[in-house]
Amino acid sequence: GVNHGYGAGIQDVADACVGDSVPFYLFSKVPDTTGYSKYEMKFTVNLGNFNLEGDNKTSATTISVKIGNKILTQDAYETKIPGSESQDNELTFTIPLLDSNGTALYSEGDQIEINWKAQLTAVPAFAGYDGAVMGKNGNIVSANLEYSNNPTDQTSMGKTGEDKVVVFTYGVKVTKKDGDNNNIVLNRAGFNLYRINENKKEYFNSFNGEWTIEKPEKGLYWTDENGVTNINGLDDGTYYLEEAVAPDGYIISDKPIEFTISADTVHDKEWDSFNTGNAINGLTITANSTEVDGALDTGIVSLDVLNYKGSKLPGTGGNGTIWFTAIGGTLIFAGVACLLVCRRKNRRS
Repeated sequence: GVNHGYGAGIQDVADACVGDSVPFYLFSKVPDTTGYSKYEMKFTVNLGNFNLEGDNKTSATTISVKIGNKILTQDAYETKIPGSESQDNELTFTIPLLDSNGTALYSEGDQIEINWKAQLTAVPAFAGYDGAVMGKNGNIVSANLEYSNNPTDQTSMGKTGEDKVVVFTYGVKVTKKDGDNNNIVLNRAGFNLYRINENKKEYFNSFNGEWTIEKPEKGLYWTDENGVTNINGLDDGTYYLEEAVAPDGYIISDKPIEFTISADTVHDKEWDSFNTGNAINGLTITANSTEVDGALDTGIVSLDVLNYKGSKLPGTGGNGTIWFTAIGGTLIFAGVACLLVCRRKNRRS
């Protein structure tokens, strides 16, 4: 979506790896409180498929509230976090703008900035379970604002519409095949997937969304009777597929396969309400200098990996080609009286 002038990478549309830290921002302005003896602003955020970051799901340690140039202490506002009194994975902030004597605590027009970090939950292994959604449907986070609107009735509150952002995540479908006969698929091949972060390898566990520098010895991802294993919940970016165990009778590859997932997301519109499918225009995977379109509906890119019997080394695709599907972007929340945004992470090498 439109940047709104709040900083680089802040938009309505984003992509993320499950388990990665995603910063969210909620913006508003202090209104005119003349004539009021009490004035409150209550922001409600539905985190959807995100967990509030911290020691556990209900930790509030990453939350910060700032009005003007002042960072508020926790006794200056009320927060309800998921797992406490909030419902349906909701995060709420209630900020009084007047003291007990009706005196304004902040200046009209001061910017209100609330930020926190959250992690996208793992993609469920089976249909019907809660978790991150891959593909063009994306993962929606929404927010609204309730505010005092009648100086003579302290209980009267107005309410904005829902402002929404979408975060996309992707997966790679790996199919292991016989290099001499691509119609033969190979069961019981084991793989690991890693990325390079600050010149270090980080291995990905898609089942819990964790990255670790410790290499799994026997591989986390194993091909089934169809020669397929799926690695879900990836950001767009560059990754390395490493073979840990070769199928019986085949030569193991000692060279990781580098591939890049790229997504074409839309960042020039206000997404007050939108069909998430309109927020992404394209998805590709690139390996061996070959770019192939991915599947927007599922958010999955496909990669064929070949193994040979005897002395030949494994390769990618039948003739160096690949098949895949992906999705990406950056995200921001924009609202009538409140603006929720997310900052895109710096690209890793």
